[in-house]
Amino acid sequence: MSQHPSSSSGYFRVFGLVVVVVALALSAWFWTQRDATSTGLGVKRDAVIALLGPNGVGYQFNAASPVNGQERWAGQKKDGQVDLIGPADNLSKITLMFRLSADPAANAPYLGDMAQTLHLVLPRWSIDPAQWIREALPLARNGQGQITASGNIRIDAFVLGDTMVLNLMPMQPTD
Repeated sequence: MSQHPSSSSGYFRVFGLVVVVVALALSAWFWTQRDATSTGLGVKRDAVIALLGPNGVGYQFNAASPVNGQERWAGQKKDGQVDLIGPADNLSKITLMFRLSADPAANAPYLGDMAQTLHLVLPRWSIDPAQWIREALPLARNGQGQITASGNIRIDAFVLGDTMVLNLMPMQPTD
């Protein structure tokens, strides 16, 4: 007797894809709301790719469609995605996303990717990035997205459906 994939697994794949598309759309919208005079994150694309890429934790990066005229590179691995937006010498936005699992061990590598990226962008942050991520996850799962600032960098963590999202972008100047 042959086994047929359940229609519910197809539903979950489509639902997961919709969640990722919505997360990217919201992320792009938030990014477009920032002031164009912001200075960027102060980190080079090559540094992020060295950390997260094939010789780092395994994301495969390729050039992708620009966002608001700025270069965009997308990286993917099994259940995760990274978007790098902005000039190669000073990225203006980094987004990491991964599909949450009920198994904490399956989430650990992706949470580690997020913590390492925070450390790369904020090497002198007074908060331990791994601890911040560990504390942000349960709050984000309960609908309490985390927004933190360090210097001129805004850090957003939220859960959309079954997808954890981390955004790093320059703060909007206050007048």
